[in-house]
Amino acid sequence: MMRSLEITEQAKALLREFPKGTLIWYPFERGKKALCVDSKGFRMEELLREKGLEVTTVCVADLLAKDSLDNIAGKYDYAVGIGIIERCAAPAKLLGCIKKALKNGGRLLLGTDNRLGLRYFCGDHEEYSGRAFDGLENYQGVSLKGADSPNGRSYASAEIESFFSETGLTNWKRYSVFPNLNYPQMLFANHYFPKENLELRIIPRYGHKESVFLKEEYLYGQLAKNGTLHEFANAYLFECVNEQKNDKTEFAKALQVTLSLDRGKERGLATIIKEDGTAEKKALFVEGIPHIRALIEHDADLRKHGIPMVESELIKDTYVMPFVDADTAQLHLQKLLKKDKETFVHEMDVFREYILQSSEPVKAVDGNMPDEQCYKRTYIDLVPLNAFYVDEKYLFYDQEFYMENYPINAVVMRMVDLIYRGQPELENILPRTFFLERYGLIKNCDRLMQYSADFMVWLRHLDILKEFRKRTEQDSEALNANRLAMNYSAGEYQRLFVNILDGLENRKLILFGSGKYAYKFMELFGDEYEIEMLLDNNAERWGDCVEGIRVAAPKELEGMDAEKYKVIICIKNYVPILKQLKEMGVKHYGIYTLEFERPREAFLKGRRIGSLECGEERKPYHIGYVAGVFDLFHIGHLNLLRRAKEQCDYLIVGVVSDEGVRKNKHTEPFIHFEERLQMVRACRYVDEAVKIPLIYCDTADAYRKFRFDVQFSGSDYEHSTAWLNKQAFLRSRGSEMVFFPYTESTSSTKIKGLIDKKLM
Repeated sequence: MMRSLEITEQAKALLREFPKGTLIWYPFERGKKALCVDSKGFRMEELLREKGLEVTTVCVADLLAKDSLDNIAGKYDYAVGIGIIERCAAPAKLLGCIKKALKNGGRLLLGTDNRLGLRYFCGDHEEYSGRAFDGLENYQGVSLKGADSPNGRSYASAEIESFFSETGLTNWKRYSVFPNLNYPQMLFANHYFPKENLELRIIPRYGHKESVFLKEEYLYGQLAKNGTLHEFANAYLFECVNEQKNDKTEFAKALQVTLSLDRGKERGLATIIKEDGTAEKKALFVEGIPHIRALIEHDADLRKHGIPMVESELIKDTYVMPFVDADTAQLHLQKLLKKDKETFVHEMDVFREYILQSSEPVKAVDGNMPDEQCYKRTYIDLVPLNAFYVDEKYLFYDQEFYMENYPINAVVMRMVDLIYRGQPELENILPRTFFLERYGLIKNCDRLMQYSADFMVWLRHLDILKEFRKRTEQDSEALNANRLAMNYSAGEYQRLFVNILDGLENRKLILFGSGKYAYKFMELFGDEYEIEMLLDNNAERWGDCVEGIRVAAPKELEGMDAEKYKVIICIKNYVPILKQLKEMGVKHYGIYTLEFERPREAFLKGRRIGSLECGEERKPYHIGYVAGVFDLFHIGHLNLLRRAKEQCDYLIVGVVSDEGVRKNKHTEPFIHFEERLQMVRACRYVDEAVKIPLIYCDTADAYRKFRFDVQFSGSDYEHSTAWLNKQAFLRSRGSEMVFFPYTESTSSTKIKGLIDKKLM
């Protein structure tokens, strides 16, 4: 029985609150009257009632009707509408009706999509036409009338402002919303530009991530520096006051709003930077008030240990501190490394000393790392992202969390990681391994990184929101493939990146490269294709052997018949190599990427896969795959293979090598690999048995090689998170993972136990 990867009820409870974020922070005055203009899916009526307002809800059609308008004219302190002008044929008329419903001094809060939003430039489909780039072109060639017209359209900021002008709503303030109205994380007042790494704060969300070809998050900072961030906002929130424009009009005082709705009701906060020079943190829900109160106690504890903290106070369950107009410590240190390496190392040491003095050491309780020093309180966010650099000193803030009896080096590891993350040029100046060695982090590096990862999973409910994230977040493989395709014609892209194995039947195969990419190609395809040699421009590699294959100079191609060989480039930066081969007169070449998936036709070539006999019932799948050790071959193995073959026309079985058993199972196989392989190969249900590579051995790698329709596994893995992730990977490509009932009576482990006890 397959386990569904549909969004769980727990995830739905979190997600239902997200659309409220656009206005959940807004300082509504309780007891006032609010007109909620039907905002499908944004739960505005519910939010307004939670804010203590007296709410009337009206649909757009009724609001546009004169009779309805006469009954509500001049009655409301607030009017709220999210995504309403996009679905209205007469936006200015709609805004005029809302204006009439407002009291003098009443406020319209209008959330709108931006047709010039950054996500559309990155390849996401337009919200209303369902196609890429339509909004960017202002719907040229898209019929906005008739049965085939899109269900609405979006507008750019200047167009919306013209509607306000036409209506007489000339007194307004605008906020830019990221990443969009459905999942708001940050809002910025139109004249304000943030001084922090937004790529670490904002997670882009897409309706059609499959077409995205640009990493949106890396554009935020550049746009902010160049003063164009607001023009490319994915959405806007307008606050319009129904009165003549004057200097005394009061708007919300926010310059920046940061929301953490994914944390849930007990930990969700809004951090608001205000015009009066203060910053405040508020609980988004009443359940989060104790979390806010704890911040004051954390600040006091850290000050007691000599940690410089931004001054703060608790005012009516709101955590208030002065706004510090300075670079974060992260930005300061990143800039410093580019200017002065020695001073940078000294400053990293200084920052680490603050981490080490933040609490008292205690006896380690983690059995996995008994040699790591644990602290009574380990403040996990005592890192450069949560500190300012002011007057040549560090000033910490936002210390919401501490872990008891927790390795302090997990925080030091986070410090190093946050400096280098997304900054490849820093590695060229001083690699992060320098600090891993300097601070004694090498030995437990992976485990310490896992502590940080586990914290983020807990904090942001990454496990609960797993399926939602898969649906809306960037797919790096699809993004890279889309970018590659943009550089070439359709035919050239197919030849260079897809059909790279074509023509090898009568040509020698030569790989250009001797590193990671070449090694992976050899691991996955070296058993099917004989590799003549490896080429490398590095003279120091000439004469070396990689997996028994000689590394040679490119000049060895000179004098060879260009029709008798094909070169596959196995280097990340393939562009100069491609140019080099063309200049050398090489005629046949391809480019291997880590995301390469062998076309189905290339796999089928040379394999005899039987067709249906007359009257024979079609099986559910064509090509199937099973992976396993198959040690002490027994009835459970036989049942798995028989059931698998009943479900597919052609069954491939991957057998784990002896080295793989030792590495992944931490045990020694009873039967050596070659014998296990021959036993599986002899089974009548098996069409092909192959060795599973030691390193590139996961489902994704097997799929890229065999392009199977289904992978079969025993039901003992059915509820494993790792195996469900494999299932999700396959489903994203139109393949499937099927779990068969586990044979309870027999297993290799049980048989080995009996042998060890000399009962067999």
